Amino acid sequence: MVRRALSAAFFICLIAHANASGGEVESDLKAWMIRQSDVQRIEGRFLQHRQTPLLAKPLVSAGTFMLERPDRVRWVIENPEALVLEIEGDQIRAGRPGQLRTLPSVGAAAGLREMTDLFLGGSAAQIDQFRVVAGPVKDSFALTPRIAGAGSDLTRMVMVLGGTEGGLSEVILETTAGDTSKIRFIDVVVRREVAENQP
Repeated sequence: MVRRALSAAFFICLIAHANASGGEVESDLKAWMIRQSDVQRIEGRFLQHRQTPLLAKPLVSAGTFMLERPDRVRWVIENPEALVLEIEGDQIRAGRPGQLRTLPSVGAAAGLREMTDLFLGGSAAQIDQFRVVAGPVKDSFALTPRIAGAGSDLTRMVMVLGGTEGGLSEVILETTAGDTSKIRFIDVVVRREVAENQP
């Protein structure tokens, strides 16, 4: 159960896009990241459909999420089975609501922090770890890791823009195991850094 929560959180935080026009598409993604650079916190609801070769029907889950810079993640699956995952710094807690237990710090925590930052706007250095092409729908980017298996079983990620304040509306993740997770973000609230010179 805890491993499933870690896996789900890893996928959500992996947000969390090379053809002839690949450079232009990558530039568009980096421009989006600059527009998101003052985002401090994102929270809302999610609906996830996960297809796996092991099951005939997709697994559907729903719940709430919160991502906050620099390294806080809260992922709550409300159904079909209640489960909570919290990450703050190097500390990971997971379990049923009210029964969270601290887990040993694992390498995935560093990856989660990086992907949380990417979801919030990230950095050019993070994007440089991926090959970026235009995604399958308008305002989307498809990313594939430049180095296969580099700390993740992710083989492809599609980021679809158009959410609250120009953020992500959907993420599609594909893995080496043949799993595909489509995560749609709903009722998202974005909190941005307030400039010091503003009243």
